[in-house]
Amino acid sequence: GVPTPIEAKDGVGVVNMEQGEAQEETEIFVWIYVMKTWQKREPGSAVLQSYVDVVVTGACEYHDEFCREWVASCEQWGGNVKPDRRSPCYPRGLRALPPELAQKIDGLLPQAHIQARAKQEKRRKPGCRIS
Repeated sequence: GVPTPIEAKDGVGVVNMEQGEAQEETEIFVWIYVMKTWQKREPGSAVLQSYVDVVVTGACEYHDEFCREWVASCEQWGGNVKPDRRSPCYPRGLRALPPELAQKIDGLLPQAHIQARAKQEKRRKPGCRIS
């Protein structure tokens, strides 16, 4: 069946799954995070590659198509990227990211992000300062 949104209010949405004659009622809860206000990155601020690795890996664990859609729906991929993959600054960073997973993540990321990270790798400074 195809999910059809029926109603959404106060952050709660109801979805009708049309499945032909043998339709069974099922209650499903889906939790999402929605920001109350849009926050642009501060000029000069950097995103940690280790953070990107964690969230993209989580999206891929759910489903590859979901991961591609999630990456495509995100904005502000360019700018400064802290290339901390080998020594993660993000507290929940993946300490031993397998090379094949790193390659998969990089294959999903927009070219603007890869280029921004490469630019910072040339100027690489040790430590976890983000600036």
